[in-house]
Amino acid sequence: MDLYLIRRRKAFRPDEVRATVARASAEAERMPDQLRHIRSYLVDEGDGWLGTTCVYEATGPRAIRAHARASGLPANEITAVANTAISRPDPDRGG
Repeated sequence: MDLYLIRRRKAFRPDEVRATVARASAEAERMPDQLRHIRSYLVDEGDGWLGTTCVYEATGPRAIRAHARASGLPANEITAVANTAISRPDPDRGG
């Protein structure tokens, strides 16, 4: 599997975070040979919506799109990661 960044614009409202995460996690569990969620960053879209930037390991964009459809989420941009450079670990934002 390769590493991908997925940008999901206006994916859900703030009050839908828990349900959306649960739904996406359940769908990912159904396809362990094709896709694995690494982490997501919630992005304030500034208009009452939240977007996300997600990091997944996947067999390819087709698996990511299938997961997005099954989860009821957009997958506006799918970008393959060429390499990783870490300056310091992600700060704990509580979540």
